[in-house]
Amino acid sequence: MVALTRIARWKLGISKVDIDSGLHSLMNHAQMKPGRLLIALLLVTSAVACSKTEEPAVVTLPENAPTTTVPMTLAPGGPDETQEPPEPPALEWVVQVGGAGEDTFNGVTSILRNADDPQGEQSIVEQIVAAGSTTGGLTGPTKGAEDVLSSRIATDGTVQENSVTGSTGPDVATSVASVFTSGAAADSPLSAALGCGWSSGDFAGSPMGLIDGWCGPLGNTSSDPGSDDDGLNTLLGFTITPFAAESNEVISGVAATGPDDSATLAAEQNIFLAGSTDGLYPGAGDSTGRGLGQGDALAFRTSLTRGTSWIRQFGTPRADAAVAVCTVDGNGYFAGWTDGDLGSQTKGGRDAWISMIDRTGMQRWLIQFGYPANEEFRAIATGGDPADGTQQFVAVGVTDGDGPSPSKGAKDALVGAFAPDGSLMWALQLGGQLDDDASAVAVRDTTIYVAGTTTSADAVGETPAISGFGDLDDSIGPGGSKDIFLSAIDAPTGSVLWTTRVGSAADEVVTSMTISETGILAIAGSTTGTLGQNTSAGGRDGFVIAYQLPSAGGGAQSWV
Repeated sequence: MVALTRIARWKLGISKVDIDSGLHSLMNHAQMKPGRLLIALLLVTSAVACSKTEEPAVVTLPENAPTTTVPMTLAPGGPDETQEPPEPPALEWVVQVGGAGEDTFNGVTSILRNADDPQGEQSIVEQIVAAGSTTGGLTGPTKGAEDVLSSRIATDGTVQENSVTGSTGPDVATSVASVFTSGAAADSPLSAALGCGWSSGDFAGSPMGLIDGWCGPLGNTSSDPGSDDDGLNTLLGFTITPFAAESNEVISGVAATGPDDSATLAAEQNIFLAGSTDGLYPGAGDSTGRGLGQGDALAFRTSLTRGTSWIRQFGTPRADAAVAVCTVDGNGYFAGWTDGDLGSQTKGGRDAWISMIDRTGMQRWLIQFGYPANEEFRAIATGGDPADGTQQFVAVGVTDGDGPSPSKGAKDALVGAFAPDGSLMWALQLGGQLDDDASAVAVRDTTIYVAGTTTSADAVGETPAISGFGDLDDSIGPGGSKDIFLSAIDAPTGSVLWTTRVGSAADEVVTSMTISETGILAIAGSTTGTLGQNTSAGGRDGFVIAYQLPSAGGGAQSWV
């Protein structure tokens, strides 16, 4: 049973998508023409050089948002050598879900549900929800080339429900957030999982473009696990809803927050969406006042009951994307990448960016963050307390060159901590000798947790083996060519406290992470192997691994 003491603190869903399988299915099942490949670029998160195609005409709008550049190098502070070095927590459990096809989890969050205890009395329990896609289904065929997959998992690692739903075209969940529901007691709000993603079918109604964005409830939102077999459901009257135009749109990030007054919980909850478009989205204001081009970032503020409050489209004549969002105090904080001059002159090929858009839709600041190589931000979280000056926004991603420090391998994980005014507090580059990237971040107390994928290589002839980033924990497998890494970083200084690595003998790819109210750190992604005592039905499976963080103080990744 979950004891809830602070109704005014709300968990946020931070998620990040890695959907190479979506690109594959689009090319094979949507009969994509070469001229429509831009939206595929928005679905792939690997850093690449900027586009060399001809730039379209620039649309010039009034300037609204102040922008800032960042120093080329900022070194974090050193560790406190007077204390014993901390160690990573033990891995609690691992869940592997999949069928004979290609399955992956792209987002993960935690929810609170009513449940009956062994004495038959109703209580509130915490559960983990992961969402992504499947090409072959779990117990039967998919409705289309790719369907939305979601799983609900108890805090002890027991799978409570698997759900597969979709249309005749490819449908993918890219992100998931916890949204609070009605019917809750004043000191114990219930919540459900809201998923977002993209569809090339009629998943959210009649298609408007080749690819449409969508958001909707995942799995069974009632307390009866047998009331809904196919995952289609309603949440406060909110069904699967399109965020689409005649162009192509992808929703890649979602975050939700709520008011302090639980009596107006459902009516006042704000939901922020991050995404991309290759056209002009109807009703969207260009909040940067710059030219739109080959692909642009989209930002939405919407709700379960009141509809969409505002839409913002911004970008450069080149390709741009918003891929992640978090929210605090009713404002949205977005992160992504640009191939152009979005917040300042480009530093190299592709640059990362972070931006604040307030609750009215005004873009207060946008920071373009980069070095001479290519950088992307793929996830964002918030932590600290504005009352004592410790609030910060942490964005993570990847760089393929010398960034805050000299390059450690072909690609390195990138971490940047930003103050509430957008100024850079510190930046960090992490990795081993090969490819590493950070795709998820969460904050608890004064510790930042960064998760991602790290690469190893076996010995070949006289060439020695190369280990991935972090010390291997072989409790669920011997490690393979691609493993999961998790790093703990001291929030004030940027000092790395510890890094651990886990994996099967095959490949794992990390896509997202969350910290629940009870301190469960859950990492989701996909594997081509077998993790722990699980079995694989073939192809690629979705996974969730869980650590139990220390219970002293703090809370989930983002508090309001």
